[in-house]
Amino acid sequence: MVLRCSHCGSTKFYFTQPSRENSHKTYQHGACCAVCDKRFNLDDFVPAQPSACTRTSLAR
Repeated sequence: MVLRCSHCGSTKFYFTQPSRENSHKTYQHGACCAVCDKRFNLDDFVPAQPSACTRTSLAR
C-alpha cells in the first residue's frame, strides 16, 4: 500500500495529533499531505504495484 495525495500527487506526509491549544482548527487525527496539507482519506491509499521480477514469474 502506498500513500499518495490525490490532490497534488505527493508521497510525503505527516501525522497529526489532537491538541487542546488548537481549538480554532477542526479536529483531525491522522495523516496529512506535507505539500498541500490535504487530509488523507481512502482515495489516497494506492495498492502497491508488483515488482518486475514478480510479474515475469507470474507470466510463466
